[in-house]
Amino acid sequence: MNKQITPRLAGVRLTRSGPLVLVDAGTQQLAVGDEALVEVTGKPDQETADVAVTPEQLVSAGGSQSAGRVIGKTVPVAGA
Repeated sequence: MNKQITPRLAGVRLTRSGPLVLVDAGTQQLAVGDEALVEVTGKPDQETADVAVTPEQLVSAGGSQSAGRVIGKTVPVAGA
């Protein structure tokens, strides 16, 4: 039995007013407003992004594919 795993897509923004980029959230628990470290296909470095749409909020992506993946949530620096 060859089961295909469906990615849990989340929408993130690499810049404040930038376009929504769909990424595979994997097993990460994300909330709107979280800052996440992401790898985006075609970009050489990992980037921080703001979570705009969680996998639970994304009802349908109409066959859209992931443009990358979430590595993890960023950890706020104390006093920043």
